[in-house]
Amino acid sequence: MGVVLFECLTGRPVFEAPSLMALMPRHLDEVPPDPVSLNPQVPPPFGRLILRALARRPEDTWQSASEVLRALEAV
Repeated sequence: MGVVLFECLTGRPVFEAPSLMALMPRHLDEVPPDPVSLNPQVPPPFGRLILRALARRPEDTWQSASEVLRALEAV
């Protein structure tokens, strides 16, 4: 969900690279850019929601679809 929202609101993928081999380490080592920095029309709370959806560690993201729904409703 986070990747789809990111791409819809910024018009670009989360990470870009010239090849798959160059892209893979970016996914592992880099922090996704803030969607608000790429599209100032994205409200900051929605940008934070997207970044949380992109979190790598399971404990840093939502544990259920109902948690995601509550977060979306709050934004």
